[in-house]
Amino acid sequence: MIDPHIAELLGIDPEAPETRRELRAAERDVRLIEELVRLRRARGLTQAQVAERMSRTQPAVSDFERLGGDPHLSTIRRYALAIGAEVTYVVSELDDPPSGPLEHAGER
Repeated sequence: MIDPHIAELLGIDPEAPETRRELRAAERDVRLIEELVRLRRARGLTQAQVAERMSRTQPAVSDFERLGGDPHLSTIRRYALAIGAEVTYVVSELDDPPSGPLEHAGER
């Protein structure tokens, strides 16, 4: 999860349902990118080759793989296609849906 000291510095309650939801979502995002990178490597593709297939630069692909920023779904799909993969989605209902305005953890 999140380091308690960091949570305190950021004013985040690590036990709050919204914080826990956001952390779980972030963990899924990281796993998705890690799996795409794993597949790229397994296919023997370089970042430069993927960049060429995506009509992007190698540094842009490197940034994507290092989770630099918050990539658009279209970027994720384009990367997946460039490595010969497809990303599928699953939508699940929450047991504890938020009732008020949505915030990112730490934006208080």
